[in-house]
Amino acid sequence: MFRQIIIGTAALFGLASTAQVAPNFIAFNQNGLKVTLNQQFASNFDSTRVLITNAIGISFTNYLLDGRSLSGSITVGQSLAEFMDSSGDPVPTIKKVNTSNCFCIK
Repeated sequence: MFRQIIIGTAALFGLASTAQVAPNFIAFNQNGLKVTLNQQFASNFDSTRVLITNAIGISFTNYLLDGRSLSGSITVGQSLAEFMDSSGDPVPTIKKVNTSNCFCIK
């Protein structure tokens, strides 16, 4: 598990190895740089309803890096679950598994 996110020489934030974060926890959001932990959202692909979970979602919107404007996104640790019944929005829940820092969507 990561302990710090560093850009350039500045640490944006740090977490202990036992840290637990809620879904869509915004760890950093300044100057066009946004870091979301445990990012979760539902979407439709054709006629299939899916739940997408990213361990870390990093987005750049006109973020200045070495004098250049940067826009885009980086996704770390993505998983996707399909729902057979697309009549409603899925509501993800977090459940701790064993005694490790492992989590699953149920």
